[in-house]
Amino acid sequence: MQSEPKRLKHSNPDEHMLYQLDCSQCEIRASNEQHKECRQIMSEVSQFWRTTFKNHPDLNSLLEGSDQDCFNFLTEIDVEYFKGERSRYQLKFHFRPNPYFENDVLVKEISGSGDATESSSIPIKWKKGVT
Repeated sequence: MQSEPKRLKHSNPDEHMLYQLDCSQCEIRASNEQHKECRQIMSEVSQFWRTTFKNHPDLNSLLEGSDQDCFNFLTEIDVEYFKGERSRYQLKFHFRPNPYFENDVLVKEISGSGDATESSSIPIKWKKGVT
């Protein structure tokens, strides 16, 4: 794997563009490695996501007791932006098996910003006796 971009001997526009692309690819690789390291560290912290949401001043008030219990099973949160639309994205909440619902992943799609924000979610497949 290449860790640094190649230095160019010539300075024509095509080579310059390839050099910039190579630089961008190196930055992406470094960012992905940092992201993997962060995920690994978070996975080793007991109740990381529950504690994070519980201690957040805005999110804590949104979570009821049973919601907080569900967060004991949350393993990861991904954010995926739609191509070419920075104001439209999906939050993917990954869960390990739990006593509340069947879904491995809960998805919330958000679009817009400010007062024009809209959101939708996939249906939760609740286990029997849980609502």
